[in-house]
Amino acid sequence: MPTNKNAFIRLLALDKLLSTGSGCTFNQLLERVNERLIEMGITPIQRRQLYNDLANMESFFGALIHKEKYGRGYRYRYEDPNFSIRWGMMGSAIDQIDKLFSTLTHLYGPATDDDARKIIADFLAKIRHVKPNISPYIFLDHNEYVNGL
Repeated sequence: MPTNKNAFIRLLALDKLLSTGSGCTFNQLLERVNERLIEMGITPIQRRQLYNDLANMESFFGALIHKEKYGRGYRYRYEDPNFSIRWGMMGSAIDQIDKLFSTLTHLYGPATDDDARKIIADFLAKIRHVKPNISPYIFLDHNEYVNGL
């Protein structure tokens, strides 16, 4: 994945352009991405960087980019018009949140109360689209060897 902090902005701009049904030529992609970067006060990119970004979208996000002959060049678009790299980025974040909250839901002890567990369980139910399960299975109670708590 590119380490440049502007890569995220470039990839989102490319994602939007590739999602159009008709697609864009390479020069159109370069021009429109650079317009977006200039709007945000960022230095425009060169052709080589755009080729790298397209390759990164294919390798890191699994984007299937269709290239069809158009005059002397090619038109670029997603093979699946409903595809977006945003879903891949959000999906991994949601998975991490889901793991964290599922652990927090099942804690029971001095640091957690029933209301907090219910709120977390309801949140998880909305993410997973299932009925919430709020019964704890990790009990934090009392440790006779710990003093001062």
